[in-house]
Amino acid sequence: MERFLRAIVEPSAGAVVLALGLITFYGVGTWFVNVPMRPETAADMSLLPWVSALCVVLGSLCCRRHASVVFREGCAKWVVCGATLLFLTFCIVTLMTAASIPIVQAIHGASAADIAVAREEFLKARVGWAAVLPYANGLLTAAVLPYCMCIALLRRYRFRWWIVALFFGYSMIFVEKAFFLRVLLPLMAVVVVSRTRRIRLGWLLAAAVALLLFNIVLSGFAESTGTSVGDFLLFRAFAVPVSTVTDSLDYWWKTYHGAPFLGATNLVFSSLFGLPRVPFEREVFEYEWGASVTGTGSSNAAYFVEAYVNFGWIGVIVTSLLLGALISYIGRSRDQALRCTLPLVLYSVFVGGFYGVLFGNGLVVTLALSAWLNRRTRRVPTLALAGSGVLHSVAAEAIPEAPAAASHLASDPMNYLVVSQYYHPESFRINTLCEDLAARGHTVTVLTGQPNYPSGTIAPGYRAWSFRRESIGGVEVIRIPLYPRKRGSAIHLILNYLSFVASGILFAPFLLWGRRFDGIFVYAVSPLLQALPAVVLKWLKRAPLVIWVQDLWPESLEATGFVKHPGMLRAVGVVVRFIYARADSVLVQSDGFVEPVARLCERRKIAVFPNSAEAVFKQDGLGIPSPIAGLDEGFSAVFAGNLGTVQALPTILDAAERLREYRDIRFYLVGTGTLADELARQIEARSLSNVVLAGHFPIEQMPAILSRASVLLVTLKNVALGRLTVPSKIQAYLAAGRPIIAALDGEGARVVEAAGAGLSCPSEDAVQLADRVLALYRMSPAEREHLGQNGKAFFAAHYDQGRLNDFLVDHFGELTRR
Repeated sequence: MERFLRAIVEPSAGAVVLALGLITFYGVGTWFVNVPMRPETAADMSLLPWVSALCVVLGSLCCRRHASVVFREGCAKWVVCGATLLFLTFCIVTLMTAASIPIVQAIHGASAADIAVAREEFLKARVGWAAVLPYANGLLTAAVLPYCMCIALLRRYRFRWWIVALFFGYSMIFVEKAFFLRVLLPLMAVVVVSRTRRIRLGWLLAAAVALLLFNIVLSGFAESTGTSVGDFLLFRAFAVPVSTVTDSLDYWWKTYHGAPFLGATNLVFSSLFGLPRVPFEREVFEYEWGASVTGTGSSNAAYFVEAYVNFGWIGVIVTSLLLGALISYIGRSRDQALRCTLPLVLYSVFVGGFYGVLFGNGLVVTLALSAWLNRRTRRVPTLALAGSGVLHSVAAEAIPEAPAAASHLASDPMNYLVVSQYYHPESFRINTLCEDLAARGHTVTVLTGQPNYPSGTIAPGYRAWSFRRESIGGVEVIRIPLYPRKRGSAIHLILNYLSFVASGILFAPFLLWGRRFDGIFVYAVSPLLQALPAVVLKWLKRAPLVIWVQDLWPESLEATGFVKHPGMLRAVGVVVRFIYARADSVLVQSDGFVEPVARLCERRKIAVFPNSAEAVFKQDGLGIPSPIAGLDEGFSAVFAGNLGTVQALPTILDAAERLREYRDIRFYLVGTGTLADELARQIEARSLSNVVLAGHFPIEQMPAILSRASVLLVTLKNVALGRLTVPSKIQAYLAAGRPIIAALDGEGARVVEAAGAGLSCPSEDAVQLADRVLALYRMSPAEREHLGQNGKAFFAAHYDQGRLNDFLVDHFGELTRR
């Protein structure tokens, strides 16, 4: 069944399926169904199905222009809301006569004839303004409402299950199998197109099939005495369509002697051309079953019968060609909701009433709406991503080069949710990434905590236990309650981490209620636990989840000494494995992270996505007054960043002590962190007058500091984790265009050496660090400037934020299409 439906929704395949159905049912079926036919009818049946099938296929082949109907999000939501309001209005008006609801009578033992009479009174026995209700019924049920149901499911509209439930309720009220098929067929197509295996949708599909079978048995089996349920269903599915076609042609030749009606059988045509209406379908029903069965029934035959009795062979050929072109247009459309209604269109064509569906029941409205949206969409500029990928295979050995920058406008604007415990005014790389995405036309929402890093106190204007929405740089920022980290002790950090996780899980689903996202992105600096709210939101929003790993867990906990117990480390590893398993993709900031992450995650999910640097670091800060006195006097070696245990800052103090005799060499530690107080005590105790603990400065002042530095320092502890990491300050240093000394091993040193931007030495080796400082001290200013320019060029080629974001958008697009 899935392959069959997949074939239907593919380009032009629906026409072939319809053609085969016409030949099988009406061309071959007449040989097996014993229906007495007049000679004229037998002659018609020997040609009509075959000619119709051939013209349908030819019409589909002639429609080779690829349709480009694309739904924009705002339009789709408007359509769903509008159709829902129409449907609710219709229900409110009609359900005022609840006493005559057919399902109630059926449950109390009413026959099919009684139900048909009740339905007639319920829908058609109205006068005045109420006479328009049957037309509203046709418009809603035949095309618009199934179309909007598909939109709601495919676009994950927040009221989608209410819409489907109302449609089921509507179908049950009227005990009419056509209503069930109008929800069942599009629903099955949605399952195929979206390739979803969600349990809710699967159970809903099973319920639809069960209700359809119940409806068929309830409305017709009671009158089929001596027949099993299986035989009855086979009779309704195969024999009735064939018999109806032959009986329609038989009655036409017998009563009207083959005279064409010229559109008189159709309400729209007869009204347009001023023809007296011929109730042909009801006459055929009475001819088949007798007028005493019910006065409200009608026999709908295949479309070619209606075309033939109205316009002869010309009508059959023209209608078939147009029908093939229509099916091809729908099948080739990129509008998935329109494609999902194709099985419903084929059903209407196959069982009859196609002219009514096409002109009176809303199919024209649906196609006109699609064409209008298509014209609206063509005005959006498109972008073709070019060049080799920054998101490269984990087996790549060389540092990837980013391709040429593309336009700032996105080809298909997307809606992203970013989960990050840290955001503006806290200085992290995620700030620039989000603002660049917003500048490209994407919608970016950041779920974050109250700003308190690195000071440990909540920033002025914010409150720890409050909610806040604000807009920063075109990015919507939603802040949730957070316990501040305070002085950075273990207990305060644990409470800080867990408070964000708990607030995100408890409050984020309500703060983001009704919002649809194309992707969820986690900026996974420590703690990785902040991804847990994103895992919950992925499940609720059905959006792909991408985690950008900045710190390895549990390795970083062990390296910092924060957690030492092996059992606790194993427990953290279990949580990390759980998080990675729920992610659709795991991006790592360096090649060295690949193997550790692969031990907890499927390798196919992993891609290398390096850090960039805030745009402010690329500015020339020489024109800005220096916030640090004496920085541009003599030779200055600057370390800027977090003053923590992993940074191996005592190594800098040891190197400074060895260079004490060089009066014009000074070391500046810029930043704050858990070791700030301890460093101050050591500087004072060791009388290191050549070391300045400068403190923390806003990011806007950093260009003035970095541009005046003679050399920039980056250090890490001699641990396995340090050899795998590329500290994010390396990208900032490269962008600043100053020479670098990398006192670390592994990936970080490899980047500095590959860039030709400076020198490297082993981690925690104060002797060699002092030697590297002396080596740069003895270089000429021109030589140091050459190293800095090498770094700047390397940054532009490999770490430019705009080029990285091009591929992040492309990566999310690939995940969304899976």
